[in-house]
Amino acid sequence: MAEITPDHKNIVVLGLTQNGKSSFVNSILRYAQLENSEAPIIGNGSTSQTKDIRKYSTKINIRRYSVRRNGQRTDLTHNSEGSRVVITYDNEGGVASQKYEPLTFKESFDQETGERLLITQEFQQNIRRLQAGLVPDIPEPSGCFVKLNMYDTPGLSDSAGIKDLERDFIKQGYREIEAKEAATKCTRNLIDEKHKLSIINAVNKMQVLHGVCIVVRDGKNFGQELKELKSLVEPFRSISPNLNFYMIHTRVTNITMFQAKTLNRIRMSEEFFKLRATHFFVNNEPDLGDDEHEGDPLSQHFANRVLSDFLFELAEAPGVKVGTLQYQKADRILEEVVASSLRLYSSYLESTNRSLREKIQELQIKKRPYIQKSELYDKELEELRLKRSSIDTRERVLVGEDGYDITVGFFRSAHTVTFSILTDTPIRHVEYSPTNHHDIRWDKESEGIGGFKSNPKLTVYNGEFKARVTAFSYKTERRGDIRSELYKDPTSAR
Repeated sequence: MAEITPDHKNIVVLGLTQNGKSSFVNSILRYAQLENSEAPIIGNGSTSQTKDIRKYSTKINIRRYSVRRNGQRTDLTHNSEGSRVVITYDNEGGVASQKYEPLTFKESFDQETGERLLITQEFQQNIRRLQAGLVPDIPEPSGCFVKLNMYDTPGLSDSAGIKDLERDFIKQGYREIEAKEAATKCTRNLIDEKHKLSIINAVNKMQVLHGVCIVVRDGKNFGQELKELKSLVEPFRSISPNLNFYMIHTRVTNITMFQAKTLNRIRMSEEFFKLRATHFFVNNEPDLGDDEHEGDPLSQHFANRVLSDFLFELAEAPGVKVGTLQYQKADRILEEVVASSLRLYSSYLESTNRSLREKIQELQIKKRPYIQKSELYDKELEELRLKRSSIDTRERVLVGEDGYDITVGFFRSAHTVTFSILTDTPIRHVEYSPTNHHDIRWDKESEGIGGFKSNPKLTVYNGEFKARVTAFSYKTERRGDIRSELYKDPTSAR
């Protein structure tokens, strides 16, 4: 077949963050067997990996995919309600027969959480039974070529920047839930509006547009997805009634593609957007295998067959002139978003400033009695220093003594005696009876210098010894007129 698309088909890929836009583009490039160093970066969180609109161009020879059972070419599809699987036996191009297999689809619930389980084990076994024995054929080039310009766009509901601002709010004293709410209000709306305007401006630079791919992800809240996408899809409706819309449902496996819930998304989206779109259920993450695992050929077959259906549809799609897309009230919306963000942030700063001022006043009130006490202590300490500086340390006086006569026989164990001296003035010096024998030892650890009690110890291992301990103070400290002042407890009056 001759090439039917001499010019590139321009398609725009739209969707929320992490819905699989970039991985869908990547699967097209992989289908084209294109080794592209500029392949899209695939994300795995709540932050969009596509920060700017990126263009990917390729030329594809669309392939036909088929499977066989017992050597006979077979096709496996489903009716629109998902209640039956249609098995078509094709005799080399001519339909030989069709068989309808009913699907048993029962609702089940998790007994612990009460969550509705949409894929029962019986349902999976039923599908796997119908797919058993299917062997994919080697893909055949169709001779139908399509040239693509794919425009991968930033995702909406991007959380980029929200986390950083959220951490700033937490540092300023916001609770975690309050910080998250404030950061989201300040950032997400502004980022979304910026992304929408960048997409509209990029499309306005195109002369012809052949299709709009709206990427939605299986497993997410589909109704919420549609609401968030509505403001982005609306401007494209004004281009032309002939513009082709494609709903790309990602992460749909060869098991979930037969679910009634999955097929029900077609009706929901058409009722919500009020437009006719062609739907494709894409497994953008098929089991390709790795060095240790061969992968699942059937998973790869269904993934590539859906891409072939999409490319065949796109090859026939007429282009429409873009003109100038109007994003109604875009400037006003941006102004409102910016103003709202600034008002919220200004309110937050005022609240933080007010809270800090209140804390400063509270601390100033609390510290007043401590300042007064500190000043009083400083005054008393200064008086005490002056009085103590008048003490004469050159002359000492005996203030207490204690003594023992100790006898230890040769065959007896060592004997330890604790001396006790109590004084009414500080002990400045302690003297001990001299010992010149290794069997007699003083323990001076508790001699009590500077205190009012001395308790040194003496250990005698052998022999006789007259032991005496004497304690001395400074003579001037014995004067009663200053003793009571110098050594009274300054805290006792408080």
